[in-house]
Amino acid sequence: MKSTGSARASSGSGASTNRLNIILFGPPGSGKTTQARLIAEKYHIPHVEMGDLLRALAAEPTPTGRAVSDDLARGLLVPDDIVLGLVERRLRQPDCARGFILDGFPRSLEQAHLFQRLLEKLGKKPIAAIALEVPRNVVIERIAKRLVCVRCGRVYPAEDAPAHVNRRCRACGGSLTLRRDDRPEIVSRRLRVYTHQTALVIAHYESMGILHHIEALGSPQEVFGRIDSLLRRYFANPYPAMV
Repeated sequence: MKSTGSARASSGSGASTNRLNIILFGPPGSGKTTQARLIAEKYHIPHVEMGDLLRALAAEPTPTGRAVSDDLARGLLVPDDIVLGLVERRLRQPDCARGFILDGFPRSLEQAHLFQRLLEKLGKKPIAAIALEVPRNVVIERIAKRLVCVRCGRVYPAEDAPAHVNRRCRACGGSLTLRRDDRPEIVSRRLRVYTHQTALVIAHYESMGILHHIEALGSPQEVFGRIDSLLRRYFANPYPAMV
C-alpha cells in the first residue's frame, strides 16, 4: 500500500498487545537512519542499526572482523550467519524487551526468513515494516553531500548546515567526513543490491500485511511527521523513558 503517513494499521498487528517492534527500509540516502533515531527518541525504544553493529565488528583485529571490513568496503552483503548472530545478541539485551527500531536488516529474502525464526525463538514479532520512498536522483545527491562522524558514526545530511560548517559531531565531538562507502562506485553497487534484493524483502512484508510505504521527500521533520502519524495508530502514547 502506498502512503504518505495515512496508511492503516494492519488488522492483524495486535496493536494493543504487541511491543513496538519496527523494521525500517529505505535505500542509501533515504534518511532512514535519521528517521530511526527520531522514532527511537520519541518512543523510547532502541535504534538497532545494522551498519553500526557491522562497523564495530569490522574494527576488531580478527579474521572475521577483517573479512567484514572487506565486504563493507566493496559494498557487498555480509554472510547471513554473521549478521544474524549480531542481531540476536542485540535483541537479547534488556533495552529491547519493550520494542526496537531495526535499521538495515533484513537485506535479503533469506535473511527475512531467518529473522522470522529468530523472532519466534525470542518470543517477538514485528508489528510494522516501513519502506521509505525516494527517487534515485535524490538519493545520489543526498549521499554525495552527507557527512558522518568518524567516532560514533552519526550521519549528518546536507540540510544540516551547522554540522557542515563546523565539521564536528554534536553527539560526541568527533570530526565529520565523507564515509568511505559513499564513493560513487560503491553507492551504485549498494543501490543495485537494494533494488534487486531488498525489494523482495519489502514484498515479503507486504504479503504479511504489515508494510507501509512512506514518502521520504521533504525535511527530516516532515518525513517523521508522516511516520509518527502511522505509529500513533499502534500506540496512542510513547513509552516513558527508561531510568
